[in-house]
Amino acid sequence: MESFDESVLQDLCAPEFPISGVLWDLDGTLTDSAPVILPALAETLAEKLNIDREPASLHRFIGPPLRYTFHHFVPSADEELIDELIATYRNKYLAQAHNTVLFPGLAELVKGLYERGIRQAIATSKPEKQAVKVAQGVQIAYAMSAICGADETESHSDKGKIVSRALKAVGTEQQNTIMIGDRHYDIHGAGLNGLCTVLVTWSGNAAPWEADKAWASADSTGELRKILEL
Repeated sequence: MESFDESVLQDLCAPEFPISGVLWDLDGTLTDSAPVILPALAETLAEKLNIDREPASLHRFIGPPLRYTFHHFVPSADEELIDELIATYRNKYLAQAHNTVLFPGLAELVKGLYERGIRQAIATSKPEKQAVKVAQGVQIAYAMSAICGADETESHSDKGKIVSRALKAVGTEQQNTIMIGDRHYDIHGAGLNGLCTVLVTWSGNAAPWEADKAWASADSTGELRKILEL
């Protein structure tokens, strides 16, 4: 099991309803980006590191910062090599990014939250400029108070800091705000900011233990609506 700092959850209280703010992760939560991310990652590993992996075997690397991903494969890599790997991956990803789509039912859910006056923002480890383009491409940017992501080098992709920026952007109280994500990085980043997380499992990216760390989990948008009391 990957490491997880339990201390960030110790003082969390259940959110208070009605909810007034929702922070969304992007890849694997709002968007089904696996058909774009996984081939780009597999091609980068093969081309630059001579590592042969089937794209379908790389699901666990949807969500974490790219620096974490490439250090996993090359623990001794220096920053120059990591930068080169990120650049190669990004070129391959951007060539196919237009194929990214929302998971079923989420366009309607985002719109419904927006029409209810619930403030929303995106908090993602994806580079911010890419995240903005993706959100615009899948037509949900209009509903977001902010789209917060990593800097272009991903040298600053700390999820806690990204969530903090998104929380400030929505301007809602911690107890009335929920993070929605698909990996333990989302739970941890939210916990650092006093937020509970609903872990969604429709991407298939999360391990069972990750759902156990979340305040709640949802297998469908219908379940998520019930959790949010919509």
